[in-house]
Parts: sequence; C-alpha cells; structure tokens
Amino acid sequence: MISPSENDVSDFGASLADGYRPFQGAFDEMVDASGEIRPHWRAVLNELDAARRVELEVAWETAQRLIRENGTTYNVYDEED
Repeated sequence: MISPSENDVSDFGASLADGYRPFQGAFDEMVDASGEIRPHWRAVLNELDAARRVELEVAWETAQRLIRENGTTYNVYDEED
C-alpha cells in the first residue's frame, strides 16, 4: 500500500459501521438479530477502519479501472453499445 502523509489519514470515527441500520424483517449478512457485527465482518471492518482514506480511494479507482479494462459489466441492458 502507499504511504500518504499524516494529512491524508481519514477521519472515519470509531468505525465505518457506525450508524449502520439493517432493514427490519430481512436477513443481514453483516449484523445479527441483536445488531452485533458478525465475526467474519468484524475482520473486514477492522481492516477498512485502519486504512487511510487515500488507500481506499486508490483501491476504488483501481477496481473501477479493472472493470473498464476487462469489460466487466453487471447491467448489459442499460447501455446501447
């Protein structure tokens, strides 16, 4: 990963999951019925919470570039091409 300056450190607060509310009456992969984060998601959120904003932006841009370069699409009927 890249090494940004201290000014690039994100200020996400305690967790990216703060304020997250699942839909009532629907199964939620990330949280259980009591609202606790499931163990397998806790590891993912911990990594994201520790990441610097610039690292997340680079990862997002890379993913978008790879999708464009590889012609990956999930909505083939929305485009005329």
